[in-house]
Amino acid sequence: MKLYNRFKDLFRLRKELNACKNQMERNEASVIKLFQSQNYEMINKGKPIRLNNFEFKIYSQNGEDGIILEILKRVENIQGRIVEIGIEDGTECNSANLLINFGWKGLLIEGNKEYAKKAISYYSEKLKIKENVDVACEFISTKNLSEVLRKSNYHEDIDILSIDVDGVDYWLWESLDKQIRPKLLIIEYNAYLPFDKAITVPNDEGFERYKKHQSGYYFGASLKALEKLGKIKGYSLVGCDSRGVNAFFVADEYVGNRFEVLTALEAYFPLSSGTKIRPKPEEAYSIVKAMPFVEV
Repeated sequence: MKLYNRFKDLFRLRKELNACKNQMERNEASVIKLFQSQNYEMINKGKPIRLNNFEFKIYSQNGEDGIILEILKRVENIQGRIVEIGIEDGTECNSANLLINFGWKGLLIEGNKEYAKKAISYYSEKLKIKENVDVACEFISTKNLSEVLRKSNYHEDIDILSIDVDGVDYWLWESLDKQIRPKLLIIEYNAYLPFDKAITVPNDEGFERYKKHQSGYYFGASLKALEKLGKIKGYSLVGCDSRGVNAFFVADEYVGNRFEVLTALEAYFPLSSGTKIRPKPEEAYSIVKAMPFVEV
């Protein structure tokens, strides 16, 4: 019995040593990655570092928090003002980290009354200066977006505008007045749609994703469609988060040599967010391709 226990202890010790070895290898890999990231500009002849190297999550849905901070680091004349459309209860969105940890001012817009109430309660508890954030329960459409921003005094000096309504996202951006020009525009793209097709759902003011198609695959716009719209509006596609949810566009006057400008093909990631098992993009698109799309 003693011999058995000794073998058992040896086996456990070996297992623990292997676990330590594996952890050391992971730590070493992380250090190497960090070193390479910090020295990328020198190694890569001064080219800007790809934004995906900076992904991390604090309050965002995926790694957007890290990408946003890196973009802001490269952009000049930051005022600390953000607008986000489609925040749900506000606990997991692109604004939260800036509002809670950096003292930014923000306009958060949510069409669902229950979500908006929860967001108001959440930020009342989280913020030292309650007046920094205005949570508006408002259904945003192409007809009222610019007007809502004007009335709320967020039509000038906006650093970031984030759009995530799971529907007519393309048309909301398209409808934005030329005078309203955020430095960074973050917008959800539909990674189920082919990245080489410039297509979007029609502009339906009452669009509801799961009522339109029970699969939930029919919404928003392809990355190619958003890339084309960005060029029309004077914005460059500089990256997407690696979970295939949000695309990042910087106003051309702030791009310079600070960012690598990408095509939809170069920036695209398939959707892998959340715990749900995701179909391959071509499988999802085959289910909804007969639905009405607008080529832009």
